[in-house]
Amino acid sequence: MKSSVLLIVFLCFCIVPLSAQNSVFGKNKLQYKNFQWEYIQSDHFDIYFSQDGYDISQFTAFAAEAAYTSISKLLKYEINKRISIIVYNSH
Repeated sequence: MKSSVLLIVFLCFCIVPLSAQNSVFGKNKLQYKNFQWEYIQSDHFDIYFSQDGYDISQFTAFAAEAAYTSISKLLKYEINKRISIIVYNSH
């Protein structure tokens, strides 16, 4: 009786994970591409972008500088180093 219970527990821990490998898990795998990265600089930020992302990087630079200006006035704090921002073309 004890050995049959151990066999059932063993099967649950070994066979179930093997069968789960072919299920829905892993369908959203990362797909890597070779990106050609470029960057622009504003007064306080380095904005990195790839392939056709120049327009969104300009907008990001403008929005980041505007936000930094208002936050630095509100908190009376200046940053010491440049801040890097990575912009992707899709969500």
